Amino acid sequence: MNVKNNFFKLVQQSHNILISGHINPDGDSIGSSFGLALALQNLGKNVKIVKNDDFPTNLEFIYRDDLYYNDEFNDSIDLFIAIDSGDIERIGESIKYFELAKNTANIDHHITNTHFADVNIVLEASSACEIVTELCIDYDVIMPEDAATYLYLGILTDTFRFVYESSTSTTLRAAAALLDINANKKLIHDNLYDKLDTNLLLFQADVIKNATRIGDKIIVAMITKDLVKKYNLDFDKTSGIVSLLRTIDGIEVSAIVQEDELNKQKISFRSQEFIDVSKIAVEFGGGGHIRASGANHEGTLDEVFDKVVKRLEKLYEDGDLSR
Repeated sequence: MNVKNNFFKLVQQSHNILISGHINPDGDSIGSSFGLALALQNLGKNVKIVKNDDFPTNLEFIYRDDLYYNDEFNDSIDLFIAIDSGDIERIGESIKYFELAKNTANIDHHITNTHFADVNIVLEASSACEIVTELCIDYDVIMPEDAATYLYLGILTDTFRFVYESSTSTTLRAAAALLDINANKKLIHDNLYDKLDTNLLLFQADVIKNATRIGDKIIVAMITKDLVKKYNLDFDKTSGIVSLLRTIDGIEVSAIVQEDELNKQKISFRSQEFIDVSKIAVEFGGGGHIRASGANHEGTLDEVFDKVVKRLEKLYEDGDLSR
C-alpha cells in the first residue's frame, strides 16, 4: 500500500484532525494548511489549524480565524498533519500537539525532509499545495471554492508565478484544475501583484544598491531590522527580495542574510540553473530545494554574513561556476 493510501486510511479512521504549517508561514504554508483543512471538512471531519506563528501581513486579504485551534480536543487528537515542513522543528510550538496525537502525517515537497511522522508523503513537487491538490484529485475529495483559492495561492507564490524550475506541466495541470473549481485568481493577483508598495520598491532599491557582488555570478545582501523599519515594512513583505536578486542579468546564485535574533540569523539562497543551494543550506543547518533553500544559523549578523560570503566564494574555487 503506497503512502497516499496510508494517508487516506488514517484520514478515514480519524475524526479530530489538527494541521500545522511551518513557523514564519508563507503562501504555501498558509495555502496548504487552509486548503487541506477545508477539503477534509468536506469529508465530515472535525479539522482545525494550529496557529503557531503570526499570520503573514502580505496575505491578510485571505485571513480567516474560524479554523484556528483552541485546544478543543486536546485529549483526542486522532491525526496530526504537519505540512510544508522539512523537519519537526519547523512546526514550532505545534510539536506538543504532534506528540499528543494518536497518529501523525507529514506532507512536504522539500528534498531535505527528515520523514519524521508515521506516514510521510514527501514528493517532488513545486509546492505542498500541488501535493494536496493531487491528493484531493486522486481520491475524489470534493474541494470547495475557498479551498481551491488557498491551494492556488500556494502554488503561485512558491513557483514565483510559475517561473521556478520546480514548476512543471504537472504543476500547471494542478493549477488549471483549481481554476476549474473557481479558485479566485483575481483576488490573489490583485492583492499580491497589482498593487505596488512605494516603500517596498524603495527598500528593494536600497538592498540592491548595497549588495555585495562576488565575481560576476553571485550576489549577497544583508538586511538589518533598522533597514526594514526605515521603510515601515515587516518580514513578510521583504522576504521576496532574494528571488528578485536572482533575476539580475548574469546572476547564478543570490543570498540574503536577514537579521533575526541577536545570535541567530535567517539565510535565504536562490540559484538559476547550475548550483544546488539545498546542499549549501544544509551546511548552515537548514535545507529546502535545489534552487530555493534557507537556514537559521547561529552567530551575529556580521559573522553569519561573512560565513555565507566565504562559502559562496568557494563555488568559484571548486569550479562550480566555471560554466
